[in-house]
Parts: sequence; structure tokens; C-alpha cells
Amino acid sequence: MLVLRLIFGSLMIAACVGLVWLDAWLSQQPAPAAWPAPSVNVLGLIWQGGPIVLAVTALVVLGAVELGRLLDRGGYRPITWWAAAMAGLVAVAPWLMPGCFGTDSWSPLGVVLAVGLLGAFLAVMGSGRIEGGAASVATTFLIMGYTGLLASFVVRIRVDLPGVAGAWAVMYFIGVVKVTDIAAYFVGSAVGRHKLVPRLSPGKTVEGLVGGVLAAAGASVVLAWMGGIIVPSGVGGWRLGSGEALVFGVVMALAGQLGDLAESLIKRDVAQKDSGRAVPGFGGILDLVDSPLLAAPLAWWMLHRAWSIAGASGGP
Repeated sequence: MLVLRLIFGSLMIAACVGLVWLDAWLSQQPAPAAWPAPSVNVLGLIWQGGPIVLAVTALVVLGAVELGRLLDRGGYRPITWWAAAMAGLVAVAPWLMPGCFGTDSWSPLGVVLAVGLLGAFLAVMGSGRIEGGAASVATTFLIMGYTGLLASFVVRIRVDLPGVAGAWAVMYFIGVVKVTDIAAYFVGSAVGRHKLVPRLSPGKTVEGLVGGVLAAAGASVVLAWMGGIIVPSGVGGWRLGSGEALVFGVVMALAGQLGDLAESLIKRDVAQKDSGRAVPGFGGILDLVDSPLLAAPLAWWMLHRAWSIAGASGGP
């Protein structure tokens, strides 16, 4: 198990770094001419966060399908195909429709969610699943919200900052969260004695949590410093100070571990150890993305405040 974790973990880290590098490089290249019409540059979107956004959307759809199967084993019978399609649309919405969270009298994202809920009712009615119909609708909408809505904040982190800055911000956030997971696993395995929440996750320990928080705090400070080097003007005109980065790391560590426990709650409810077998040594897609998913809204909020403050003061 440990060997598989090390091998596939290293491969996934390399893939993530490569993806961010490609996204950052592409964003610095001249975008193609508007297509299919002068006012609609669909191809230009690819040059502005396309690699990261499309990768996130693919993970969302795969994770939604995985969660649907997981819930189906527990007898909830969600409409998985509809949930996966709508989850993908919700996740990609901030990229396709900037400002979709709504600042005016209506929110396009709210419309997408409303259509998703209405479609869930119609799909359940059409399936003839009257008994347990409410649970089917609820779990269908749960899949949309858990995989799609939470992941949309990762997309927002990318698209709210243009170019290299947005790509680095995504890497910064995910890097801090995953350092927590790695440190918590190894510290807990080595010196863990006191169970954290044994009914939800028997393997998690208090010692592992403390180790994860400390590692995340340190990684956050180091990565924030590296961001000032990789993006010399500061990440999009802003830069986290050591104290701010420290706080960011602690918050991400705690939110990420809560996300892990949230997925464990679902798995325990349906009596499954892993969400799937997509990644040897780790389990399923959800087992990989559970911690970043729940941390993403907080990460976006904290980073957005930093961008806003830097913008108001004219940058560092």
C-alpha cells in the first residue's frame, strides 16, 4: 500500500505541476482570433485557464459518477447521469460565464442550480421511483452541490486572476491542502495514538492532525514566498505576508481535514471503505479530492480578500 501511494502520489504531483505549467505558459501566448463570431471568442477561453478548468471539470464529472454509484449501493438511487452532467456545468460556469455568482438582480449560477433541482424531480418522476423518491431527488442534488458547486470555487480561483497569477494561485491552494494530507498520514502512522473521530475515520489521529496543520502552515509560508519569485510583481499584484500565509495554511489544513471527514461520513453511511478503485493505493477520485473540495470556498474567500486589499492599496 505504501509503495503504491509513493509511486502514484509522485506521478500525480508531477502531473499537477505539468498541468499548471501548461496553463501558465498558454496564458502568456497570443490568443487565437475570435471564433465563431467576433463577439464570441470560444477558442480564446482555452488560453485563459483552459487546461486547469477542463481538468477540474473532468474530475468533477468522474467524481459525481463515483459518488452516484456509492450512494446507489446505500439504497438511495440518485439519478447519476443527470447529477454528473449538471455538476460539470456548475463547476465550469465561472469560466464560461464570468460573474455568474451574481452581482445584479439575478444569478446565472442560481438558474443552473434551479434547473438542476427541477431536472432531478422530473428525472425521478420519469423513472417511476415513487418509493424513496424524495431521497433520490435529495441525493441527486447532493451530488451536484458536493462535486460541482464546491469545485466551482477552484475554477473561480483560477479565472479571477489572469495569466500566470491565477495558475499559481490554484497550485498554492491545492499544494497547501495536500501537504496537510501527506503529513497527517505519515505522522499519524508513525506516532499516532489518540483517535480523532474513530466512528467516522478510524485511521485519523490527533497527532496526525497536529502534524498536518504544522506542515501546512510551513508549506503555505514557503509557497507564498516562492510565488513572489515565480510571479515577480506578486501574484496578480498581491502577495501574502508570512503572517497571512501562516493563517491561510492553518485554515486550509483544518478545512481540508474536515472535508476528508465529510466524505468519510458518506462512506460510513453506505458501508464502503473507499469511494472507488480509480487510483491504486488511494482509492477513488473522491478519496483524492475530498479535502480540496470542502476547503475551496474558504480558499477563494481568503485569497479574494488578499486580491481586493492589494488592488485597493495599489499592490505591494
